Amino acid sequence: MIGIVAHTARAEQAQQLMETVGAAYTSIDNGTLGCERNHHRTWQWLSQHNHGDWCVVLEDDAVPVPGFTSQLPAALDAAPSPIVSLYLGQKRPPHWMNAVRKATETATSHNACWITGKQLLHAVAVAVRAELLDDMLTAAANSRRPWDYRIGEFAQRTKETIAYSWPSLVNHADTESVTRHQDGQPRTPGRVAWKTGTRTHWTPASVPIQP
Repeated sequence: MIGIVAHTARAEQAQQLMETVGAAYTSIDNGTLGCERNHHRTWQWLSQHNHGDWCVVLEDDAVPVPGFTSQLPAALDAAPSPIVSLYLGQKRPPHWMNAVRKATETATSHNACWITGKQLLHAVAVAVRAELLDDMLTAAANSRRPWDYRIGEFAQRTKETIAYSWPSLVNHADTESVTRHQDGQPRTPGRVAWKTGTRTHWTPASVPIQP
């Protein structure tokens, strides 16, 4: 089941995304909730209404690859971790980029379907196995950090890795942010996936990000 986190400034974009991926729920916020509470509301709705193995949340600036709806279940069936990012992006966070670049090169040379790490670097497109959601939401509610960090902290406590699909099944629309980021740092152009695409066959084969 898919949910979408959206801002009123991107309501039309969110509606188009919802139709493209067949999302069951979209949470549109005018800024009253804020990014983190909007993410929490979306994950909470999915935890209460989902009847499948996975829940997926996309931000309103996610850009799914052609064939996303058929690629998604195939990828998740092969995922080596119960927490998956469908996007691995450039530029942010900057101190991770050298290690990420090396991991993408290794994954390509080994034809690995996944790149794994201990931190969730983005919240653009995330999938979590349904049985983890209640515990994840409880842990996230006790944190004041950005949502990707909250999931990453939960993964570290539960000793789970984050698996990034390789290539990414979602790109990021590299436009101006509609919300203010907690770190106060400007977002410069280039926040796009290292590589997007599809596979004829997904396997659990993975390579790690070496910090």
